[in-house]
Amino acid sequence: MAEIEASLLAKVQSAEDAHGQPVLVGFLRNRKKRIGTLIEATSGQSLKELKKEIRKKGGKKLKIYREINTIYAEMPVDKVEEMTSVSCAQKIYDAEGDVKLSLYESVPLVMGVERYELPYRVKGHKVEGKGVKIAVIDSGIDKHHPDFGWRIKASKNFSGGRTSQGREHGTHVAGIIAGSGKVSGYHFTGIAPKATLYDAKVFMNAETGATRDTIIEATLWAVKKDVDVINMSFGDSHGCTDGTCPLCKTADYAVRKGITVVAAAGNVGPAEGTIICPGNAKEVITVGASTKTSPPVVAGYSSRGSSQRPDKPDVVAPGEKITAPKPGGGYTEMTGTSMATPHVSGIAALLHQTEKFVKGGRPGSPAKIKETLKQGTVDLGEHKSAQGSGLINFEKELTAIQQSPKRQWFVKKKKKTVRGKRETAKRGEAHSEVAVAEDHPQTCPAALNMFCPHYDDSTCNTVFENCVHYQAAHQQKILRTVKNL
Repeated sequence: MAEIEASLLAKVQSAEDAHGQPVLVGFLRNRKKRIGTLIEATSGQSLKELKKEIRKKGGKKLKIYREINTIYAEMPVDKVEEMTSVSCAQKIYDAEGDVKLSLYESVPLVMGVERYELPYRVKGHKVEGKGVKIAVIDSGIDKHHPDFGWRIKASKNFSGGRTSQGREHGTHVAGIIAGSGKVSGYHFTGIAPKATLYDAKVFMNAETGATRDTIIEATLWAVKKDVDVINMSFGDSHGCTDGTCPLCKTADYAVRKGITVVAAAGNVGPAEGTIICPGNAKEVITVGASTKTSPPVVAGYSSRGSSQRPDKPDVVAPGEKITAPKPGGGYTEMTGTSMATPHVSGIAALLHQTEKFVKGGRPGSPAKIKETLKQGTVDLGEHKSAQGSGLINFEKELTAIQQSPKRQWFVKKKKKTVRGKRETAKRGEAHSEVAVAEDHPQTCPAALNMFCPHYDDSTCNTVFENCVHYQAAHQQKILRTVKNL
């Protein structure tokens, strides 16, 4: 007998009145007698037979998703439970589900260097995501925002709503990934500002949920567009815990097609086992949220893994009060794992581009990029179920790609001070353009509370000795010292 999802069963049973007749309810999409379902076949060969059985029981508007061996059908409410007795049906899901949408300070944090030192250069090439295609499955992107220019290659509206509405969340997410920062004088620049974007609108707005079949269709659209990275800053809290639900299977299918899929862990922490789908998919990169102040910690709302899924989340990234573009121009702050996820998608794009330079045109596989991301993290000292491998750090990830302690093949721009030049001349040493990350990062004196992955006590104190921000931080340190005496 096929298994029926608990939430779907509850809807079916509550749709019967005292006389056993279907009634009009909001979750039935304003239809009196039908409900959207996703029915999984027992095997690939059973799809044809399952299609016949669905039609026999009055199913309409069928869509076949061969990639995940599942059929979407609008079924008569009183026939849904009867489908459990069909031999070729394995599990019946609610097609609607519960899918909801779950910078300046953050970019240096995950890149491992200050903004003025970017972009990195690998074998003479700038690493800014140029040529990398990223699909943003979200509430839509404001293609007229100057920070995106002409880099939105294709757009498709799967939500059924107006494309021009509800784009706040999607625009913000896309800006973290690939915003140029033009409106802000390049102050709020995204991680991969030269990447090409593909806009898949599945949410009408940040408050309205999306249906599972809509998410599936948008993901398969991105696969057909042959993108390199897919960002999923949303989740279904009523999904599975083991990666077997339709959303997880679709995400893993995209990975098998050679696409790096990055998904939000969710905002329902800190309880154990609260990661949402498709974050439970085995092959995707699942991202939790951290703070961006010193010392960085995993945010309390960030969903946690469990003893049954010790491999999730994979990493964490900044998600607290992230500044990024808003529709109509300008910028706004947002918080959540939705904001942490695009940081990782942007870095995945940079790693994808870097692999091409290192390997002579061959991009890295999703598995390789995922492993590189995990190897190049900063340990926050928290439980693995909260931080995964740790806080992402691009500089350390470049080292992991090179697999050599000398790191001679990449350099980045570095600001030279007058005093620094004089001291270099006195020593007669060549000026190095490669800044090495510290094993024990501290707070950057120029940003007070900002966590700095490459902090060096002697170097930073010299560089920033005339900086008003450093002087303020220095005074605070003195006051703290006096207070503790």
